[in-house]
Amino acid sequence: MSILQYPGSYLLSAIVILVYIFALFLASYAIWRARTPQGAVAWIVGLLSLPFIVIPLYLIFGRNRFFGYVRDRKEMDAETEKELKEQDSLPDLEVPPEGKLRELASIAQCCGQIGFTSSNKTQLLIDGQETFQSMREALESAQLYIVFQFYIFRDDDIGQAMAALLKKKALAGVKVYFLFDAIGTRLKRKFLDSLVHCGVEVGIFRSTKPWSTHFQINFRNHRKLIIVDGQIAFLGGLNVGDDYLGKWEAIGPWRDTHVRLEGPAAIAAQVSFLRDWYWITERVPDFNWTGSYPRGEADTLVLHSGPAEKRDSCLLLHTALINMAVERIWIANPYFVPPETLSRALELAQLRGVDVRIIVPSYSDNKWIFSASKTYQESALKSGIKIYEYTAGFLHQKVLLIDRSVACVGSANLDERSMFLNFEISSVMLGKEIVSDVERMLEHDFENSKKLELHDLTSRSFLKRFTSRALSLLSPIL
Repeated sequence: MSILQYPGSYLLSAIVILVYIFALFLASYAIWRARTPQGAVAWIVGLLSLPFIVIPLYLIFGRNRFFGYVRDRKEMDAETEKELKEQDSLPDLEVPPEGKLRELASIAQCCGQIGFTSSNKTQLLIDGQETFQSMREALESAQLYIVFQFYIFRDDDIGQAMAALLKKKALAGVKVYFLFDAIGTRLKRKFLDSLVHCGVEVGIFRSTKPWSTHFQINFRNHRKLIIVDGQIAFLGGLNVGDDYLGKWEAIGPWRDTHVRLEGPAAIAAQVSFLRDWYWITERVPDFNWTGSYPRGEADTLVLHSGPAEKRDSCLLLHTALINMAVERIWIANPYFVPPETLSRALELAQLRGVDVRIIVPSYSDNKWIFSASKTYQESALKSGIKIYEYTAGFLHQKVLLIDRSVACVGSANLDERSMFLNFEISSVMLGKEIVSDVERMLEHDFENSKKLELHDLTSRSFLKRFTSRALSLLSPIL
């Protein structure tokens, strides 16, 4: 008896044909939407050769634009843009940058954001103890409102302490906005109810609205942001959890960096939260958009980026920073799996005589990314770039130092996820004091690192090198 004579065989054949038709449709879509030719080819080959496996992966990971968000944003941003346009003082906050820095300001302005602001006081915060202490002091001083936004918030000792402080301030009449990402954070209803009961407004950032038909778990709000009264802002690499204090034995000491900004840069950071909060709640928070600030020395650009933007502003920012360097580029980042644009920019910088150094972890909380990174490190070493492995703990900071004039601290990793998929926030600071502080910090990190040689990577076993190369092909979704 022929297989076609078995019951259900016609239905099975029809399903297979429909799956391949759908795969062909998605392959055509990938040609139109993929960021690179290599990415398009990879998806096309996978979709047409293994459609039953690759179609679900493409539906989850294959899109690089936040379509549900973009579709609704024109309508929903009308209220936030109206709020910003009503603030006559916002244009006065900006200062015109000089030379190549104009590129950075243009990136912000083309995304409807504030450019460089002047006279900000900056404080570099190294590791969890110093950072959380500074955060607590600022939160205690709040009189009007608190913005508290993190990708990861854990219900552990430091999380409980922060929550208690937020509830205390809310009960005292301070408006408290608490926002976390639905993928990065898992909090029990009892914990959230205790916040709401004390008057804290709680928001959960999701890729889609409940009524949306788009299935997009690939997009994550990776920002870490605190704002107090529109005067003080904190941003950088630390989330809220005991692991960030080095209390997890499995990870050990945690090396991270945050920055405290006091001045008009806090207003620029508010624009980021305003848009995130309105997306979740469709309400405009009651913010202060003017103020008198203590005079500092640092001109500062706060840039928020994400898949909803028309341009890949995070990639443009990092590329512009690398391209402007004439003396040195020092980078510390935990996930070094850069898009080709950044890899080539770093290679060109090295060729024109720039001292390019990159500090990476000697171990990681993500074994897949750690393995994939080895392929990129090997390529960088071959081009003459210096790679250092931090050996005194797990390195998680996201820091760039350009020449002796520019420092950047933020939430973005040097990977495709941060460049194209995540919602990130970065601060670019110009000031002798903050640049000197970052320089001293990175010099200390170099002292606690091992300089890698090409032999360290090429002498690994064939299996390890093959695994690294295979995983590097998956870097857009790791």
